[in-house]
Amino acid sequence: MSTEQGTRAPLVPIFAALLAVALVVADRLALVSFPALALPVVAVLGALLAVVITLLQENGAPGWARVVVHRVAVLLAVGAWATWCDVAGWSGATVLSGLGGTVALAFLGAVCQAPAAQGTWAAANAPQTPEAPPVDWRDPALVRWEKLLRSVTKQSVVVEAARPWDNPDDGLQLVVALPAEQGTTVDDLVKSSVPARLAAAARLPKGCAIQVTEGDQQGIAVFDVMLRNVLADDSPDVHEEPTSAASINDQFPILTTPRGQLLTICLRIYSMIVGGTTGSGKTTLLHRLIMWLARCTDALVWVIDLNGGGVAEPWVNPWANGRADRPVVDWVADNEAEAAVMVAVAGAIARDRKTNPEAARRKRTANSFVLPVDAQLPAIVVLTDEGGEVRQAVSLLGQLAGKGVTRLAQIGRAEGVRVIMSVLRGTSDLTDKGLRVNAALRLCLRMEEHDEYSHVLGVSPGKTDLGATMGAGYLKTAELSQPVLGRTVNVDLAGIERHARATAQLRPDLDQRGQAVAAAVTARTVLEGKEPTVELARLRPLVDAAAGRAYSARWERYAVKLAAMRGEEIGDQADQPVAVTTPAGSAATSALDSWVAAVSGPAAQPETPDSPAAATAGGNVIQFRPRVVQGAGQPVAGPQTAPATAVPDTAREQILALLLDAGAEGVTTSEVIRREFAARSRVTGLLKELRESGAIGYNVAGRNVLAKYAQQIG
Repeated sequence: MSTEQGTRAPLVPIFAALLAVALVVADRLALVSFPALALPVVAVLGALLAVVITLLQENGAPGWARVVVHRVAVLLAVGAWATWCDVAGWSGATVLSGLGGTVALAFLGAVCQAPAAQGTWAAANAPQTPEAPPVDWRDPALVRWEKLLRSVTKQSVVVEAARPWDNPDDGLQLVVALPAEQGTTVDDLVKSSVPARLAAAARLPKGCAIQVTEGDQQGIAVFDVMLRNVLADDSPDVHEEPTSAASINDQFPILTTPRGQLLTICLRIYSMIVGGTTGSGKTTLLHRLIMWLARCTDALVWVIDLNGGGVAEPWVNPWANGRADRPVVDWVADNEAEAAVMVAVAGAIARDRKTNPEAARRKRTANSFVLPVDAQLPAIVVLTDEGGEVRQAVSLLGQLAGKGVTRLAQIGRAEGVRVIMSVLRGTSDLTDKGLRVNAALRLCLRMEEHDEYSHVLGVSPGKTDLGATMGAGYLKTAELSQPVLGRTVNVDLAGIERHARATAQLRPDLDQRGQAVAAAVTARTVLEGKEPTVELARLRPLVDAAAGRAYSARWERYAVKLAAMRGEEIGDQADQPVAVTTPAGSAATSALDSWVAAVSGPAAQPETPDSPAAATAGGNVIQFRPRVVQGAGQPVAGPQTAPATAVPDTAREQILALLLDAGAEGVTTSEVIRREFAARSRVTGLLKELRESGAIGYNVAGRNVLAKYAQQIG
């Protein structure tokens, strides 16, 4: 029953009773004269008329019968009471019955009066007030985007806000509340075609992308809508990096989103993967990373580039030509042998920092499991350009370098040894899972196939097409749950030259403990215990490692490239014999003599740089070394001494050397070995390993002999 009907129902009997009293009083006072039985007849006719009117008015609405009963009861009761009073006159009984009947009819009306839908009669007689259309007081643009989103998603999403970018002509940001009852998540929207279909529905210009990210709360999606293809603008201005001192612990900008937001990263804690096909701007991005690291007074940059060291050359060139005091890049590996030695040294330093006293003291002081680094104990960042070539190498040294890079990403986090790997393709053969799970920083530029983005980033970035825009890509970090679209900066050679000269003095030196650990890395450490072929063993990086000079002789091995940077003629200098010099009686001398004796032999023929072995393995062959020409920025030629704290070779290496030193006899017994290495607790285990690997065997008398190993070394 409506409010209006509920209020009117009890009043009907009261008005009817008052009318009846007025009629009786008028008749008794002879003001009017009614014929006999006039009042009953009128009451009955009124009741019938009430039935007809009710049927027309209610038109079968629910509760219409109760309305009829109430109206008929009122008319008949009033007619009967008025007739009684007119005939019998006034008395206490008539008055009391009238009052009681009025109350009873009012109660009956409250109970029986039912709500009724307006029927034909009501509709025809009710005042016609047209309904005003609903008014949406929100921004028309917001309402438009909400309608588009609902048509695309088929869900009752609500656009809570539409915020223009800093430049409103470039784009806007939509804050969208997702319907909880339909269970849609932000991740569902990112992986779906909703952004692309919304761009089509909004008729955005070609190349404009819509990217979906999470809002401040769960269930809130943020749509960044490009209204103008910002990424397709002309190349950005050449980046001018400050030359003030910085720290590897600092954040620095690496990407600018289409709406002008700067995204930053930190290279201290996380390793990094950079993906991008040819022409995508990947090399420029690597130069930008080196440009930042050049400012860091607590980090060293080591570069692996098997394409001739091209990414490192612009940073080394100012030093090679005497325009800078030192090179920004501390070590360059331009061949597989050098790369294998570099990652072996970096791995040895990382393992040493886990336990050495100074590292432990620093961690206790900082109350942290992460080693604090500074100029006295710098971080080491190994940057690998075209890492796919390392991963796909078929040679032993190439495979060792590839595995070593992955191992550095796994073990070096707390010890300040980080990896930056760049790849041309996002495929499993180029970026193994061991590296990806330990590289929280992912920046993927344009790829040839769309599924390669997901492999590099670890999550789908959506269906946005980067087109041919150089430097455009996606950034994924530990803080960004979804990849964010943006563009990197531009770097040119003139800027690299200026920056390399201005920041040269900021670069730290490898700490003394690190240099000692590097000197202790032997050739067999690099080879991880595998026995070398003659061709591999004569490569200059392995020879220097055997002499304890893996790190200290790095620029001597790079002398040909340095001379080329100075424009010197080097064609006839490559045939000069190598002269690796160490102090007489030193541990380095003993190790080198043992290594040369093990891999050369009296009948060994010289290998030329043009030989197939040298071309396959890479690196300078032991018999040849470029003549060192003194000049600005040129390392000084001459004997290089290993640090006094160099650690002697391992027991395994000394055992093999002892077997070889047997000379004419060619044999020795395990008892002799045990006597020579009485202080070693692992002699028996090492002998077992040597026998199982085929390096040594038993003769008929039960003595250890040079078996398979002797055949391998000729």
